[in-house]
Amino acid sequence: MKRLIILLFIISFSPDYLFSQGTQIQHIDFLVKNEANSDYQGVLWINAEDIYSLLPEFDGFSFIVTTTHSPDIAADLKKKETEELGSQSYDVDGDGKIDRIGVYMSLKAYEKKVLTVHTGESDRILRIKGQYVKSCDAIQSGEGIFWESDKVAYRCDPSLNVFSIFGKMTHRNILDLITEPYYDRTKRTSIGEELFITKKAPGFGKLGVLREGEILGLSGKMPDNIYISGKGPLVSGINISSTYGTDVKVNCEFTIARGSRWTLADVTLSGNWSGLQFITGIPNRSNEQVLTGDDHIATFAGMPALGLAVYVPVEYIQDIKGYNGYNLVYLKPDETGHIKYAFSGHWELEHDKNVVEQGESDIKLPKASKPWPKRYKRIGRVLLKPQFRLDSIDKFEIQLNEDLTSIIRNKPIVDRISEKAVTYSELYPPEAVRKNPKKTYEEALNLMIARLRMFAEEGLAIEGEERYWFTSDSAGEPDFFEPKRLAWGDGYWVSMLWDAYKVTNDPVFKKWALQYNRAMLGYEDKETINMGVNYWNGSARSYDETKDTIWKESAIKCADSWLRYADPVTGFVPKHGPNFMDKEAIGYPQENVSIIDIMICLPVVLWAYKETNDMKYLDLALRHSDISMNTFIEPDGATHQVVYYSPETGKILGYGTSQGCGGSSIWARAQAWALDGFADAYIFTQKQRYSDVFRLSTGWLMENLPADFVPWYDFDDQGVFYRFRDAGTSAISAHALLRMANVEKDSNLACWYSDCAVEIIDSLIDNYLTKVGQDDERPPGMLSHGCYTKVMSDTEEQIWGSYNLMKALILLIERDIQREYEK
Repeated sequence: MKRLIILLFIISFSPDYLFSQGTQIQHIDFLVKNEANSDYQGVLWINAEDIYSLLPEFDGFSFIVTTTHSPDIAADLKKKETEELGSQSYDVDGDGKIDRIGVYMSLKAYEKKVLTVHTGESDRILRIKGQYVKSCDAIQSGEGIFWESDKVAYRCDPSLNVFSIFGKMTHRNILDLITEPYYDRTKRTSIGEELFITKKAPGFGKLGVLREGEILGLSGKMPDNIYISGKGPLVSGINISSTYGTDVKVNCEFTIARGSRWTLADVTLSGNWSGLQFITGIPNRSNEQVLTGDDHIATFAGMPALGLAVYVPVEYIQDIKGYNGYNLVYLKPDETGHIKYAFSGHWELEHDKNVVEQGESDIKLPKASKPWPKRYKRIGRVLLKPQFRLDSIDKFEIQLNEDLTSIIRNKPIVDRISEKAVTYSELYPPEAVRKNPKKTYEEALNLMIARLRMFAEEGLAIEGEERYWFTSDSAGEPDFFEPKRLAWGDGYWVSMLWDAYKVTNDPVFKKWALQYNRAMLGYEDKETINMGVNYWNGSARSYDETKDTIWKESAIKCADSWLRYADPVTGFVPKHGPNFMDKEAIGYPQENVSIIDIMICLPVVLWAYKETNDMKYLDLALRHSDISMNTFIEPDGATHQVVYYSPETGKILGYGTSQGCGGSSIWARAQAWALDGFADAYIFTQKQRYSDVFRLSTGWLMENLPADFVPWYDFDDQGVFYRFRDAGTSAISAHALLRMANVEKDSNLACWYSDCAVEIIDSLIDNYLTKVGQDDERPPGMLSHGCYTKVMSDTEEQIWGSYNLMKALILLIERDIQREYEK
């Protein structure tokens, strides 16, 4: 209850607060073009300035990168699902500001792809951002500075001013181990071996100078500065600053990326360097074989074999030739003092002992035929031997050319195509974001009742074979279920028919309501929460309308089943009772799971208390409502969908969602179910604590809705991964707000609830209730753009959304609330 103390201060009733939207995720699009005639797979760079220029408040870290694999924006916006790309911030100069963002992706020859950077509040982004495997690392120790990818590791020895290679037999990060004082890197183990090429500067891959015929390192002393410039899932890097002579400053940035053997060197010169001949290269080795090209030189030698290569873009090359024990590349700085090149080590035993756990690699691993449970994890390990063993110069040449072609020479181009950062609610759905003709509440209700009549005529045409409408696809084609399906909706269907009867006085709706309710009889004691909402809206409603005891007995029988499986220790009503569990299908023990949806099912128990005055029903409802209030609802009013708890102790084990984005993200309908459930809890019991939590949750809802008051299926995933709005959430919330406006004692608060509901309903009936505009080909009266779950993408119209919108419209009309607008 302590968390509710803040309620007295959370809501301001000023107009500015009434419809204030919280920070929405913003999206910036880029076009990636592979202009080469070869495929590409690797890390690409987004210039962070392209984001800062549109969003100066961007912190450099709170972002996600996705793609729909579409070649242009028009195709991209038609996709409903995206793929997250591994990404990493990179601060090149160590000034604390991100300079670029690395993105790992693949493109076919000449392929184009739109990729999108999504950025917002850090908490929201972190709730939905993926966890990337750390492929690259960097460590600085007393023996130098180390950096690695999943293919190879390198070490800079600052005392000798040379590089060495650590050949890796595993794809895993190894730097933590090989930098320990006890570890002998020169001894070959199952993780690899350090390979020295020379101990004389400049050695392999390092920058040097040619002075008076002598090959020299940049300095005879330790570097001026050496530090780690980045490490993470995609890229690691180091920065080495040196002084040559007295006035030439040389800054070298070295980076290596996931899936690559190549360290990229970016050199910046300052001072009087114009008369110096800079070089890099490969020291000669015994029995080496040499490969050369216009932009590279490589050698192959040793047992096991080690291939070494240096690549330099032709604009930085003056010459390539052997000289004085070296295969040299004579370098030519550009006019700004920059040199770029790359070097790589290719070892015959690369990944030769690569033991991989199930799920650790992108490669699908074989599994043991009979994995004994206690030893499954170890049995699941697989030794992945490389399919390509580098044991000849011919194979080295193949690998070298593949590397140069696919990841070195022809980097795809990344261009920003967005002129401004946008929220997806400004763009989607396209028919809802334009200015549409307005509807009166009576017009909207009549459209819905006409559609309900059509569904009833089809679903209830044959007595004994009754079916109820449950969902419709995006074109409005309905889907019908039989009562034994035991899904959400049976009771909504009965109640909607009763509402249509009350509005129209057409007796056929009453006939249909009773006909379908009779088809529901006999399923009351099924131990699943669906029965609560079904028999509260079905049998309890039919009894209230007719006073026929058959319906009273049916509803109380349902309430009694809840008494059997409510948890006596915690007070939770679990998602299912012991006779309705299917642990294999669900994958977790259901007796320790409760969901916020149960709050909207409790009224059947509260109704039973009202009818019988038996305290056992009220006790159950209060216990579950109280524990739900203090577990599902966060201090700021956000609502979790799922709570896992210990049945023995009542200890909360964790939170989650089965229909939202995942983890701690806020599934939109969970927020609506909280409003719906606690509204009923307050209406039935008049307990102030339920009014308080309703108020708190409403504040969070209104602050986090987008401008048109219709959320995405998940408040955190605002079109980042799944582009589904959920009009049903808005309809449920509006109905709850109107019910609370009727009973709230604080007149200001009641007025706020009513005003919020009206704004939501106006947006729904104008922009989401068909027809929306003259060109709308969908059938009229359909509440479009609902989202059942993110994986059921074509069930746009659901019974719970239509039920609640219809109820809300009836309440507005009963109160004689009219819209004020010009036709």
